[in-house]
Amino acid sequence: MSATGYSFQMAGGVPVVTTPAEIDTTTAGELRAVLLEWQSRGDTTVVVDMTGTQFCDSAGLQELVRAHKRGRADGGGLRLVTPADGAVPRVLAL
Repeated sequence: MSATGYSFQMAGGVPVVTTPAEIDTTTAGELRAVLLEWQSRGDTTVVVDMTGTQFCDSAGLQELVRAHKRGRADGGGLRLVTPADGAVPRVLAL
């Protein structure tokens, strides 16, 4: 568990961050912190497991986009894992 409360594990040398049920303006800062933590360690690609996330507002989406841009600039990116029928993929599609 990271200092921010988001859980993570390594899978094949790639960090996998598991997000909570809701990401909003009150938790988006924690998401930013944990993604910055991994990217500052030199991990250019980070996987974000959002299979348990039921809600993600614009603040959370903004942090995901920022992390993806940082990763792309370093030759990697952000990979999202979402259930096909969940609320998060619908928001991302917009």
